[in-house]
Amino acid sequence: MRQTVVRSNRRPLLTVVGVIVAAAACSNGAGPSCVVQSVSVSPTPVTLAIAQTATLTASVNATNCTPAPSVSWSSGSAAVALLANGTSAQITGVSATASPITVTAGAGGQSGSSQITVTPPQTVVAFVGNGQTGLVGFALNVRPGVRLTGPGSTPVPNVSVTFTVASGGGSVATATVNTNANGVAQVGSWILGGSAGINTLTATVSGAGIQGNPVTFSATGATASFNVTIQNVGPAFSPAVQAAFTSAVAKWQQIIYQDLADIPGFTANPGDCGTNSPAIGPVTVDDVLILVRIDSIDGPGGVLGRAGPCFIRLSGRLTIMGQMTFDSADVAALSAQGSLNRVILHEMGHVLGFGTLWTQAQFDCLQDASNPPGNVRDTFFSCSKALAMFDSIGGTSYTGGNKVPVENCGPASPAGCGAGSVNGHWREPTFVEELMTGYLQGGVTNPLSRLTAAAMEDLGYGVNYAGSDNYVHTFTLLAGPSRESLLSLGDDRYRGPISVVDRSGRVVEVIRPQ
Repeated sequence: MRQTVVRSNRRPLLTVVGVIVAAAACSNGAGPSCVVQSVSVSPTPVTLAIAQTATLTASVNATNCTPAPSVSWSSGSAAVALLANGTSAQITGVSATASPITVTAGAGGQSGSSQITVTPPQTVVAFVGNGQTGLVGFALNVRPGVRLTGPGSTPVPNVSVTFTVASGGGSVATATVNTNANGVAQVGSWILGGSAGINTLTATVSGAGIQGNPVTFSATGATASFNVTIQNVGPAFSPAVQAAFTSAVAKWQQIIYQDLADIPGFTANPGDCGTNSPAIGPVTVDDVLILVRIDSIDGPGGVLGRAGPCFIRLSGRLTIMGQMTFDSADVAALSAQGSLNRVILHEMGHVLGFGTLWTQAQFDCLQDASNPPGNVRDTFFSCSKALAMFDSIGGTSYTGGNKVPVENCGPASPAGCGAGSVNGHWREPTFVEELMTGYLQGGVTNPLSRLTAAAMEDLGYGVNYAGSDNYVHTFTLLAGPSRESLLSLGDDRYRGPISVVDRSGRVVEVIRPQ
């Protein structure tokens, strides 16, 4: 068949062109038959923290649109970055200045939006309790705590914080707590692991985008290295007396646990530590040497014992050697009634410095000393650790005068209170059963409290509060006389000269009794 070719300058048929145009329109779902009824965006509303991201999804309700219409995204703030991928978009880079934000998705002439609210920036920091050293296996003295703040360092209350042991093998009590009105949350306790070394704890605040979250605390676990050596310089101890001394040493070594500098070549002459004290040394003292004698003092029912330091360190002014004397006429009775252990524990505290070293210029903890009966003042212990501890065990409600109250033999004190008790014990009518008053209470345990441990810390000892006995008291008013049976410890503080010794064992000063 013969073919005839007809040439023309005309364009191709419009129907062909129309097909091409229609195909192009359908490629984005915008052809004449494609109808977009609505566009919705989810989730909405959205709350984000600073720098937090979120993914939004657009749902297009359309008919006769194949393929689906393309979606365009936009926001009402230049502080927001949108990473669009079809029907989804990721929001990044939001800041507080951008809030509130409207993010819009459009398709086929329709649009939908999501409302974004940005929460103010929050920051969490370690507030208290970081970097401590404590005795292995015991709770740290200061409970770790964090502080959560918002803009302008405003406290953020009622936010949950969870404390978790991260390393060291310890444990926590009351692990999840809410921030208080000051934005502070403290763990109930952090007990260190049983081995010396670094322990770590994390505190995680609930919520996202919180700067500094989680907070990591570190603590160093240390083994006990404080040593009290008892040297009997009198008659042999009975098994009961020996057991009482062993128990008292163990208790004080659980409370005071950090080593003091050894004193090599230490010597003492006869009578340097009480009338009947023997010659000592040369010997290396690590950390405290106590000369003990059971001897006659004043017969039954008088002075039960007497104790105090005789030699102290030049650096730190803490005890090197002291003496404890117990009346042989009272020891058997004390043992029979179950009081001997507590009496020995009390007197050992005096050797270590409780009530006997308070007036050293380095400490200056005793204020307004009394001299009864004519000069009764509101005597108090002013150093910071004991003052803080007094408040923590109920002392914030105390209305009896200066804190922390020291025995002044005032009108409310027991009859017979005098030179042996004043200025060197906690005030009996205020503290009642606490061990370091000048009296033992009958029918109770007479706890050696955290307050006493804190007072020893004020003197410079490294202490473990958790080694003390439980004692919480309600100090609502200046208390009246005790209603329990009392055992007076009498004039129980040794008040002889105290020699100050340098690290080589040389006496460089003698403090005469006042």
